[in-house]
Amino acid sequence: MFVLCGIFIGITLASIVASGYLVLNQNPIEVKREEPENTQKEICLVTKEEIKKGSPIQEGQFIAKKVDTHLTPENRLSFSEKINVMVSAIDIEPNTILTESMFVLKDAYVNDARYQDYSDIRLPLNLMKGDTVDIRIKRKAGDDYIVLSKKEIVERANNTVWIMIDELERMRMNQAILEFKNEMAELYTTEYINKIDQYAPSVTYLR
Repeated sequence: MFVLCGIFIGITLASIVASGYLVLNQNPIEVKREEPENTQKEICLVTKEEIKKGSPIQEGQFIAKKVDTHLTPENRLSFSEKINVMVSAIDIEPNTILTESMFVLKDAYVNDARYQDYSDIRLPLNLMKGDTVDIRIKRKAGDDYIVLSKKEIVERANNTVWIMIDELERMRMNQAILEFKNEMAELYTTEYINKIDQYAPSVTYLR
């Protein structure tokens, strides 16, 4: 008799435990995930106010902030003495992380500067917006010349790139494209490894 009672009680307790387990499974406890305290951060320059296109960049217009690494652009602008010889190539809104592609050297910014697209240049597959290149021409005889030096890729779409040029550079590019089409020359680019510290070479295409 006692044995039967023990078996019955055991079965009852097992049922209660099993039922409780099922209920807990139906209503799981929500666990909030907290961000790790050791999230890596990078120092970025962030605008305090609007910077108009063509304006020189000044120290009072930005502040240094720590930003999560996964939110920082690869070509973010770092503070250096060269920041004082740069002007904005675009209108920049407040609270924007400054990148190198937003600025050009003061000497490169002139009144007749324009954005121009080109689709006759052989481009490397990995060339992206923000990269800096020399545009060169190679003739069938092997002669190789620099047509435009240290030009930033403002935008790229398939085989077309946009760069900023002045009127003299436009005339030189027009001549190079004409030679490219009539004499089967090759227009191509060479990319800078360090566009901040590497200076623009002299133009050698003077035809």
